[in-house]
Amino acid sequence: MSSGDLIGVWTGAWEYEGNQINTSVQFERNGEYISVDYVNGNLSSIETGTYIVKKNEVILQVGGNPGKMIPYKYSGGKLKNGGHSFSKENSVSTDLRSLAEPNVDELIQGTWENYDSETDSGERCTFDDGEYVYTTFHKKTSGADRTIAGAYRIDDGRIYIKADYYFDYKIDGSEIVLSITPDGGYDSGIPRVFQKIE
Repeated sequence: MSSGDLIGVWTGAWEYEGNQINTSVQFERNGEYISVDYVNGNLSSIETGTYIVKKNEVILQVGGNPGKMIPYKYSGGKLKNGGHSFSKENSVSTDLRSLAEPNVDELIQGTWENYDSETDSGERCTFDDGEYVYTTFHKKTSGADRTIAGAYRIDDGRIYIKADYYFDYKIDGSEIVLSITPDGGYDSGIPRVFQKIE
């Protein structure tokens, strides 16, 4: 088996403890793969990594880690692993890469809030189609303290609302987690995590 034979999407389906499992694995020319699992039709997990082709075997390295490997045997035009069989799809309408790398701009749309009841201080930020409104506030006392607004930009794992002020984000499955990590003050270096409220 050559890498050229492997490139594309392979699918498998089986039942496990009364649940219908559907898995698709997309092998890319750059040596990377994306594996997507559905349980009873619902997205369950997304895994990425690298792969190596050795004769009639494909070895997946989860997260590119050679210490965590999943072997597949190639036989009779199918990939086989643990009693499960995968067939290559001739035409696939969905690029699995789009699932593995969700649209960050779409995920952040709405209002996000971080509130500390002990200090009665909070931050709220609304992202709306390229524009943001960021407010600091005290719920128990004066309400809104400071508000700034403008255009935000997404760059290198960060969402910038000012040149030197930004949200960090990470993707967790199909969800996104936003945080701001101060570089000064009593909470320097401690991420303030925001929850989506609307």
